[in-house]
Parts: sequence; C-alpha cells; structure tokens
Amino acid sequence: MFENDYTRGRHSLMLEKAVSRAREDDLLDDIDEAMVSVARAAAYGLDYAEAHPKASYAISHLLGPYREALAELQMTPSSRADAQADVFGDLMDELGEPS
Repeated sequence: MFENDYTRGRHSLMLEKAVSRAREDDLLDDIDEAMVSVARAAAYGLDYAEAHPKASYAISHLLGPYREALAELQMTPSSRADAQADVFGDLMDELGEPS
C-alpha cells in the first residue's frame, strides 16, 4: 500500500489499528473505503512531515482535514457519541409513535 514504508509512522499505524477495529465492530463497510483512503493519505502526510522537518508546516494543514475524515468515519469519541445519541433518539421517537 505504501511505496515509501520508511515514512510510515505512528499516525499510519494507529489509523490501521483503528480501521481494523471499526471493521470488526461493523462500524465500517466497503462503501466507506473512499473516506478511509482520505484518512490514510492524511495519516501518511503527517508521518512524512514528522520524518522530514522541512515539511513540518504540513502538520498544521493536515490536522483539521484528518480529524474531519475521522469524524465522518465515526472514529472519534464525539462522533461515536453523536451516532449513539441519534440511534437512541430514533428509538425514543419510535416508542412515542402510536401503533
């Protein structure tokens, strides 16, 4: 997957760990692969920037979009909590509807 494995660092490794767990927990499906790819690109960019001090400016430009990609994939604590609240709200709405 990565042509330059020497730049694969903690961000890429932790993302792959999180993606694997999300798949195990049925939080990700094949339809999410494009967004996973965006998150992988951002993680790779962060790893590269950390490995190459001259590219460190990229870190500030990557953190926001990377976090947004993780949130879209429900891979942040707040996005998972929001998703659970939505499910709970839907259930409560269903219970409140007359049959």
